[in-house]
Amino acid sequence: MIRQGYRCLRSLLLLCIGLLSDNCDGAQEREPHGRAIGSRESAEVPSSPTDVPDLKRAKQQFAHFLARAVESVPPDPATYATLAIPECDPDGEQSDALWVASYRVLSVMRSGADLIARAEVVTVAEQHDDTTGADRSVVVPRIRRDTLAWRMRQRPSGSVWRVCGFSDNGYDLRSYGRADLIRYAPPGATRAKLLAQIDSIRGAVEEM
Repeated sequence: MIRQGYRCLRSLLLLCIGLLSDNCDGAQEREPHGRAIGSRESAEVPSSPTDVPDLKRAKQQFAHFLARAVESVPPDPATYATLAIPECDPDGEQSDALWVASYRVLSVMRSGADLIARAEVVTVAEQHDDTTGADRSVVVPRIRRDTLAWRMRQRPSGSVWRVCGFSDNGYDLRSYGRADLIRYAPPGATRAKLLAQIDSIRGAVEEM
């Protein structure tokens, strides 16, 4: 009687194991979006270990570029030439320009032969061409936070990574043009007031 009960229990266990095995063969663990974990489909290919130092240096270059772009920092064309590539600019034409108060580097990632560098920037004004006359521009004060992206390239190949001066959104950074050809709208706005605003924002960021 005991032996017969043992044989029944053993048969039941074998049946359960067989059912579990069938279910495992026909299913894979899945990610929330339904793609099988371990499948060859992947949105991003991780960088190889040899990429890491290169990307780190590129990120430092990008941060230096943004630091030089803050409007209250005196312009330095020689340093800018080591950080940016003017020939990346679209058609060599002047684009709308942002007056940067502060910035935060978000990421630098590979995209084919280029890099895509992203940053969050806080700006106090936007400058664009003025229709009232040749070589004239107008500055419109407003405080805004944007996330922008730039391409970085090596020219010539193997040299340091440099930033294409215009963002992918078409923005340039820093003011442009002769002071006597710049108009502020509304009229009560001035460069001095905007620079004071920039210093205030930078001070608040540094205290955080």
